[in-house]
Amino acid sequence: MSESRYYPPKNGREPYPVVLAFPGLVHYSEENKCDLLLEELIREGIARIRVNYSGISRSEGNNGLREIRCEFNLQKLIEDIGSAFEKIKSDERIDKERVGVFAPSISAGLIGHYFAKEWHFPPRAYASLSPLTGWDAFGRENLREFVAIVKDINN
Repeated sequence: MSESRYYPPKNGREPYPVVLAFPGLVHYSEENKCDLLLEELIREGIARIRVNYSGISRSEGNNGLREIRCEFNLQKLIEDIGSAFEKIKSDERIDKERVGVFAPSISAGLIGHYFAKEWHFPPRAYASLSPLTGWDAFGRENLREFVAIVKDINN
C-alpha cells in the first residue's frame, strides 16, 4: 500500500481544499520540487497530501552510498493512486468539492492512465509536469552532472 502524508494548512477552517501530489518514483524521505509547491499551498489555506508509491525502498549499497530501489509494477502503481482517492473520500477534514491533483514526472502518465480507466472521483483542478525535453533540463544540477558522467561512461 502507498504511504501518504497529510499536511493541514496553517490557516483556514475544515473542511479544507486539498491537493494530492504524486511526486513520481521517489522515496518518501526524498524532497523534490513537488514539496516546494506543496509548502506554498499550505500557507494559502490548502491542505496537501503527498502520495508515495509502494515498492520504493531505500538501502545502503555495496559502495556505502544510499540506493533507492523501485519495483515498477503498473497495476500496483495504479492501485496506489486509487487508494489515495479512496482515503480522501472518507476524510472529514477534506472538502470533496475542492480536490486538486499535481503529478510531475512519470506520475503525469500514471494519473492520466488512472483517470482514463477510473474516473470515479474527478478532481476540480489537475496539473502535470513531465520532462518531455529530457532529464538534462529537469533535475537538480548535481543530478544533471551525474547523468552526464554516466552517459560518458556508457559511451
